[in-house]
Amino acid sequence: MNLHFRKSSCIAIGAFNVYIIQPEWMAAKGFFDPDSEVSIETKLDEPGFRFSQEGSTVRWVVTPTRIAVETEDEGINCGAVIARILNLLPETPITAVGNNSFFQVFDAPTPPSIPSPECESAYNVTERVFHIGLQTGKTIFNLGLRYRPLETELLINALRPISGEKSSLAASQHANEFLAHRKQGIELVHQHFGDLPCSTHSKH
Repeated sequence: MNLHFRKSSCIAIGAFNVYIIQPEWMAAKGFFDPDSEVSIETKLDEPGFRFSQEGSTVRWVVTPTRIAVETEDEGINCGAVIARILNLLPETPITAVGNNSFFQVFDAPTPPSIPSPECESAYNVTERVFHIGLQTGKTIFNLGLRYRPLETELLINALRPISGEKSSLAASQHANEFLAHRKQGIELVHQHFGDLPCSTHSKH
């Protein structure tokens, strides 16, 4: 079974001023081409907005409690983008940063290393979810496998809780490990879930 890259994101949790982090400010700081159009969507579930630049595969989500960079392009280093913006906001209190990669495959059999318990004949198993949390230093790797009959999803999350330290610096350092965390997470998946080879080439 080969799990293919689907999307990735880097999310910084903290206290952000959504009136500062606007497309105009980001263009002035070199994140956007000032001559390109920017699509802006208001979030309905909480204050904040989502925006993306014309021709870009990167999406931004900005709320009072988080900044996220999302993409379906495996060549984009979301963490490096978040690190750049955190370096411009050194006084912003940050409580956590997560580097995330999602993989997916369709029509795949269950790997033999994944438990497949029997159930009563009156029930059909529609979903099985497995989670492993592993800590190394101050980084916590959360590996989540969701198996359905026709679809398997894998999440690799490298979480760095932050407290009692220079939060912006620690957050930026963790975000800059984005690609290294993806590679390390895949290695951990092999160790704990068995034969789940992960491809970083998208298949849509």
